[in-house]
Parts: sequence; C-alpha cells; structure tokens
Amino acid sequence: MVRNFVRLFSLLTTIEREFGIAGLEKEERAVFDFIVHSIAQGKYPTRLDVVAQRIASRASTYRHIAALQSAGLIVEIGSGKALSLDLAASLDGFGKKLRLVPND
Repeated sequence: MVRNFVRLFSLLTTIEREFGIAGLEKEERAVFDFIVHSIAQGKYPTRLDVVAQRIASRASTYRHIAALQSAGLIVEIGSGKALSLDLAASLDGFGKKLRLVPND
C-alpha cells in the first residue's frame, strides 16, 4: 500500500511539473483546483462562479484566470454571456500518464 502511494505521489508531482501546475502561485492553484473540481462534478464554471469562491479579489481572480489561459491550462468555451471555463486540450496527455500507475 505504501509503495503504491509513493509511486502515485511521484507520478502526480511529475505530471504537475510537466504540465506547469507546480509553478502556479497559491491563488492561481486555488482557482485551477476549483475549476478542475467543478468539471469533475459535471459543471463547467463561469468566471463569476470562480469570483464567487472569494479566493481573491475580483480583479485578482480575473488576472489568475488570464494567467491560467496564458499557461495553456484552461480555455473559455461557449459564446457571449454563456462563456464557461474548461481544461485546455494540452492536458489531454494527463490520462495516458495516469494509466502508467501499476495495479498491485
């Protein structure tokens, strides 16, 4: 069990470094985590949903979202007032790496 945890932890930290997640600032990471958790629950959050979490001020939250977009981690989908946030296609390789975790 401990060996599996160590392998998983090592793989996750490698993935975080490879995809640029490890280099995020604390509040950027909190915004990214909220977006990921929302999508995992089947809801694509809007910018206002992120602001409502009060992770940072409205202006800082918008800057963090812009930074995540510039880093290629998230994209906006939809149009007009129906814009939602989604994970960028650049993260598609994540699933392939996760399947490398042995099943013992």
